[in-house]
Amino acid sequence: MLSKLAYTIAGLAVVALSFNATLFALDRWSGDPNAEPLFTGSIPTASDGAQETALADLPKLSTFEWYVVRGLNVKVADEGAVVAGQPVLRLLATPNSTGHSLVAQFHELNRNQVYRITAWVRPEAGGNVEVEALDHPSGNPINHYLAIADLSNNKFLTANTARAQGVEPGASNWHKVWFDLATADGEFLVAIRPAKGNTDTFRGDGRLGVMLGGIQMDPRHG
Repeated sequence: MLSKLAYTIAGLAVVALSFNATLFALDRWSGDPNAEPLFTGSIPTASDGAQETALADLPKLSTFEWYVVRGLNVKVADEGAVVAGQPVLRLLATPNSTGHSLVAQFHELNRNQVYRITAWVRPEAGGNVEVEALDHPSGNPINHYLAIADLSNNKFLTANTARAQGVEPGASNWHKVWFDLATADGEFLVAIRPAKGNTDTFRGDGRLGVMLGGIQMDPRHG
């Protein structure tokens, strides 16, 4: 069975092929990779949250690459960094019912190594968060994790079995959603999705979402 992340990627590929066939060019598949500096942007108003962000408009990072953005308005927030080298991002679900995902791709990790993947998140307008990770992004994943965390009560509402996992409060109302997962091929896709209650399938309103302070990838030993 395909994971939600695999369905998201496959769906976007079909859309891209369809538009290519009719000679349309989507902004998310083009754009100057050097067009955006790292820590620029502004806090969006409620009306701004209805506009979907293109992949080319996301801030460029050195620790990983952005792989997919879908059904989200993403803006850099005017806040100090939570994870070094990563700006704080506000992810607001746009008015559609087909999914809301921001996916990061990590390269050149140690093969067959367990990593602790940590997402620093904060609710926006009562949103929860879904996190998903898998290896072998170009084929069938060997290792896969999916969970929805209740950020008001620091607990999982749904979660796969993992070697270790947790939801912990942090400073300044941030929360750590973390889990341990192995990568067979030295790569990971990590998806962050706003959730409404215990589901990621809902029609966004440009307000409900999640703040993303950053994604950490730390090798585990022993």
